[in-house]
Amino acid sequence: MNQRAQRKSGRDETATDRRISLRRVVPLVAVFAGWCGLVYLADRGRFESGAVLEGVYFTRDGFISDASEPERVQDLVRWFEAESESCFLTARPSQRKLSDDEAAVRSAIRSTSLEHGIDESLAHAIIFVESRCKMNAKSPKGAIGLMQVMPATAREVGVNNPGVPVRNIEAGIRYVAGLRRRFKGSLLRVVSAYNAGPGAVSRYGGVPPYQETRRYAARVLVAYAILQQRRIPPTQRSTFLGA
Repeated sequence: MNQRAQRKSGRDETATDRRISLRRVVPLVAVFAGWCGLVYLADRGRFESGAVLEGVYFTRDGFISDASEPERVQDLVRWFEAESESCFLTARPSQRKLSDDEAAVRSAIRSTSLEHGIDESLAHAIIFVESRCKMNAKSPKGAIGLMQVMPATAREVGVNNPGVPVRNIEAGIRYVAGLRRRFKGSLLRVVSAYNAGPGAVSRYGGVPPYQETRRYAARVLVAYAILQQRRIPPTQRSTFLGA
């Protein structure tokens, strides 16, 4: 075989390899992007329909930089759909009428989120995962209320009486806003820091290798994506997302 034929053969093999690689990757990307709907682009600080969360995929123990188990996202979607109707913030509007206290909390989330530039759907997702929307929730470690705020954290962000639902919301959203500034808008780091603490996220340069935190971040991001998707007119939604 002469040199020209060898070069042509090499180019053909390279092109074939690329096509094979794309055939392997594209279905995984489609599944992940479709089920998540709206995902964060950390370098741009915004959400885009159909985007892929860069370098992060779901597995049995949470997040890793591998696409080996994209079906895990579907498991989390089913989990959210099965449990979210019991929460007044994540149930579909037609499913239940809000009590006065619930209406006050929803109003507080909307106004406080707007004040601090936080998407209220993100607040709803955090509340759902943290407390299942139980206003009097208390953890063994002392975190209290809808957003499971530690009293020391509430003081840190200038909020008193975090046991009062509206004040709890204010403390939690202020804390999220502070984490967003610290981590320059990286949602994955913000959500991880809300669970594990900002020190751990800084120390590991990203999501800490804690199973609890990885599972927590996965649940918050999937819940957030579904809640975001519900706000989009049905004709504009992802055809993959069954929420």
